[in-house]
Amino acid sequence: MGSLSVSAYGQMTPKKAKKQVKLAQKQLELGNIYDAADLYAEVIDHASNEAEVAYALGDALFLSRDYKAAIPYFQRVADRSSLTYPDARYKYAMALKMNGDYGKAKQAFEKFRKDVKGSDWSDMRKWAE
Repeated sequence: MGSLSVSAYGQMTPKKAKKQVKLAQKQLELGNIYDAADLYAEVIDHASNEAEVAYALGDALFLSRDYKAAIPYFQRVADRSSLTYPDARYKYAMALKMNGDYGKAKQAFEKFRKDVKGSDWSDMRKWAE
């Protein structure tokens, strides 16, 4: 990934952060996962929608197979915004597993199965077994 500086034009304002998130979303839609990850990383500490950005950054890093880097972002969302992003715990567990941390992954999968209810999540609960 590239450098993670704020902005060549000065401090990151809420307006710049919002534009940066939209640009990152567009890059992700275009399949430019590395560019999207860089853009999300630049704005993560300045976004008003921190959970959304952390989740998107985790996804971009996971898609780029940088599982180790994705772990703290999925964990942050799973711990702070699990009602908004119920699958964040599953993705956190998958990133741990892909990074070779099988003990922590097993615990995270168990917590996901315990915490997530409803038929919408039945497939993911099965996968987490």
